[in-house]
Amino acid sequence: MDWTAPVSTALGGFISVISVLVAHRAQWRKEVRKQQREELRTACVQFLSAVTQAREQIRRAGRDSGDDEKVRRAQDALTEHDVFPARIHLHLVAPPDLAEMSREVVHLLIGYRDAVISREPHEEAELAFTNHRNAVTQAMQTVLSGGVQ
Repeated sequence: MDWTAPVSTALGGFISVISVLVAHRAQWRKEVRKQQREELRTACVQFLSAVTQAREQIRRAGRDSGDDEKVRRAQDALTEHDVFPARIHLHLVAPPDLAEMSREVVHLLIGYRDAVISREPHEEAELAFTNHRNAVTQAMQTVLSGGVQ
């Protein structure tokens, strides 16, 4: 009996199944990367939005409020705009360098807020925060464009 035809058929079927599995795995990995990139993009947007809105509230508090109201508005800025949850979310999905940069942005924002609350000159603290937030924004753009991950 000639075994070449059945063996060839079985081998061809096996190769076809393996090819389909490899193609499905590649498609699955592509979808996972796409989902991870979207999660990172969302976390970046939420973080930048939170720190920017908090900074604006602190800035307004430093300009046009009475003393007690000024302190309360500045103190509540980070909580009201969910800065800490946004930073934690970003920290969980971002590359380590970007997560560390986000931690530093929050640290500088707290320093800016504390300067406003204590009625110290706060222009340098605001400038340091703004410069670092701009650097984080550029780093986020690089990561999201696929430059670094």
